[in-house]
Amino acid sequence: AGKAFFIATTPATLDRKEVIKLIKPLLENPAITKSGQNLKYDMLVLKKYGIELAPISFDTMLASYVLNPDEHHNLDDMALRYLGRKTTKYDELTGTGKQRRHIFEVEKEALTNYACQDADVAFQLEEVLQAQLQAEPQLLALCTTMEFPLVRVLATMEYAGICIDTEHLARVAETTELELQSLTEKIYAAAGSSFNIDSPKQLSHVLFTDLGLPTGKSTKTGFSTDVGVLEELAATYPIASDLLSYRTLQKLKGTYIEALPKIINPRTGRIHTSFNQHITATGRLSSSNPNLQNIPVRTALGKEIRRAFIPSTPEHWLLSADYSQIELRIAAELSGDERLIAAFRNGEDIHTATAQVIFGTEEISGDMRRKAKEVNFGVLYGIQPFGLAKRLNIPQKEAKVIIETYKAKYPQLFNVLRHIIEEGKEKGYVTTLLGRRRYIADLNSRNGTVQKAAERAAMNTPIQGTAADIIKCAMNLCYQQMQAAGMASEMLLQVHDELLFETTDSEKEALTKLVENAMKEAAVLCGMKQVPVEVDCGVGKNWLEAH
Repeated sequence: AGKAFFIATTPATLDRKEVIKLIKPLLENPAITKSGQNLKYDMLVLKKYGIELAPISFDTMLASYVLNPDEHHNLDDMALRYLGRKTTKYDELTGTGKQRRHIFEVEKEALTNYACQDADVAFQLEEVLQAQLQAEPQLLALCTTMEFPLVRVLATMEYAGICIDTEHLARVAETTELELQSLTEKIYAAAGSSFNIDSPKQLSHVLFTDLGLPTGKSTKTGFSTDVGVLEELAATYPIASDLLSYRTLQKLKGTYIEALPKIINPRTGRIHTSFNQHITATGRLSSSNPNLQNIPVRTALGKEIRRAFIPSTPEHWLLSADYSQIELRIAAELSGDERLIAAFRNGEDIHTATAQVIFGTEEISGDMRRKAKEVNFGVLYGIQPFGLAKRLNIPQKEAKVIIETYKAKYPQLFNVLRHIIEEGKEKGYVTTLLGRRRYIADLNSRNGTVQKAAERAAMNTPIQGTAADIIKCAMNLCYQQMQAAGMASEMLLQVHDELLFETTDSEKEALTKLVENAMKEAAVLCGMKQVPVEVDCGVGKNWLEAH
């Protein structure tokens, strides 16, 4: 297959329209495969000029990421690591700080050399990385069937963006400010004086010197007032609880309520998040500018922020599709534990079923189910009696009994978690059901604390990493099937185990069926052979209604 590379040109050199006319047939030719570094960026730039870069055969950034997610995947670092070659960096080309020049001000020869260097390095890296992947069939398959096809899907989603109801956010901002003022007054009243709540030094002095609250860990400027410290104090001291609420409101206000309207693209009238395919160690996508992964789902304010995400026209709808308890289902699949698998196959509420097993009774109270839920999620990632006692606000002795009972009732689950750790120590890495790897060297650390943290990461990766594989596979399937059906509907967002679409009156029923089936098919393709998955779908005039 042919390779296509192109060089940036300054406006003074060639007419832009003429260049586009010349390169468009080449970059869109289905018979000529395209490879490069971080091709999603190139696709987005070219889309602005009416060019659809296709087909993608290889992305060096993603190949490096699949081979070892914990390495650096920028071109300069990879050139040094794989080719032993020191490259000219962008900052060297343009300068930094007050001396920085616009890219169009860089000398033509230097700019040409820089562009040729990047193309040449990407070409050489492809040969090196392709050879490494050929020796690892599972990793090669992950690249060719999942990561490389996902580049087009993500580029399409980022380019589409999503609409925001700015009037709703303005109203939320007003009510949030009133709540912050009320909390501020309560905190001042409890402290007996006014001070800068946002200053850790002043807050530390008020809490631990003026009020004499029990101190926790210390810092260079005094005793810590971080979330962990405040959470411990909150059970006994109302001021700590108010401070936690204050911080949460401040963060959401600054990160979303006030920030989202400011980053609406003036050309499209939408916000365009960036989906990062090469950041997390487990394989999960992350998002940035803005980060939409951290909007709380269950809090009242988080719900109001979700209400602000709307379709592009009043006639359209948003469709949300969310995997139900996917990580617990993956744990059941990995373990082969008959009790867990039977509960999912019978469509039981897994937290109630677990509570019945732990407490030995059919009559389960809300408090019992809450405890079982914490155990279900916590034990999978190595939670200890101290941590569970803290989460449930119960004595450590009771927490220890609950964990021991859980282990006795689900022995296969804990056998497989132990096996994952032992295999990781032997091989140096752990894998998902599809074979995605994460290298964890600290599993053999002589430092007990470091080793325990590594063991938790080892237990987490096969579960969270398989969930990542499943949602990525689902995105590819949904995109392909929507394209094949000629749908006008668009996939807009991916957040954790949820996909968000914009659809029309005439397509919403068909899209719901297509998405649900594709998400279930993706789970099977990613190794879910024994445990069925459930997909919750909803349609509404905003993200909150749909979810």
